[in-house]
Amino acid sequence: MSEISGRAIKDVAEQGSTLVFIVYPEAIATMPWAPVWAVCFFLMLLTLGLDSSVIDFLFKNQLRLFFFIIVWRK
Repeated sequence: MSEISGRAIKDVAEQGSTLVFIVYPEAIATMPWAPVWAVCFFLMLLTLGLDSSVIDFLFKNQLRLFFFIIVWRK
């Protein structure tokens, strides 16, 4: 990718969302069977996002319930 765009590697592969939403999809597009890999990549991002939000939601609610029960018993 660096060679094709004529930029240095450090400019192509930056940290953060640039890496996920620009570099990886472009790399996947150059692979054989690109549509299959693109679907796998999309599903991976979807499951990571859902997992993070669901675990965060459940953890926060469990803590609130735990503290509510402790306060209610006193």
